[in-house]
Amino acid sequence: KFQQCSDSVEKENLYNELMAFRKQMRHCIPEDKFHFFEQWYYVALYELVKIVPDISDPAELGAMLEPAVSASKVQCALDVLLNAGFIQKTDKGFTAAGSFLSTGDRWESAAIESFQKSMANLGAEALARFPKDKRDISTLSVSLSEENFREVTKIIREAREKIREIENSEVSPEKVYQINFQVFPLSTLEGK
Repeated sequence: KFQQCSDSVEKENLYNELMAFRKQMRHCIPEDKFHFFEQWYYVALYELVKIVPDISDPAELGAMLEPAVSASKVQCALDVLLNAGFIQKTDKGFTAAGSFLSTGDRWESAAIESFQKSMANLGAEALARFPKDKRDISTLSVSLSEENFREVTKIIREAREKIREIENSEVSPEKVYQINFQVFPLSTLEGK
């Protein structure tokens, strides 16, 4: 499609989409490693070792998570992350093997669906666990056409990429945060 395109503006848009796709594919988790998403704290620990690379004690790492996770569960998670190649053991603790990981936009996995449910539940619990100045939870109900629904999902994809850019430029992270985006129908019309 890119090579057949004669319109320069459309060709530039297609080129930008292609480059974004290539960039995303460099960090995609292969399907055989989707067990990374079986427990919410596997992902949280992957992010946490980026902040505290000098800590190896599972109890100490588990106490840093919100909500806290037992030392035995953290040890199991560390084993999963090590065996999958997502983290590496160092002299003092652990280090992430890459800057970030993604499933990409196209996936089908019970583990990822379960992970998303867990994170949505943790988001709901965050209303009670954290004061307003420590979280940002907002909602918006809108009426959209199918075309504008697709536009909204595109904006969310772009926002995720922008957040990743912010994370990549971070020089002194202090906490692990979870950011959830959800767009789903609240109504249906017959035949549509």
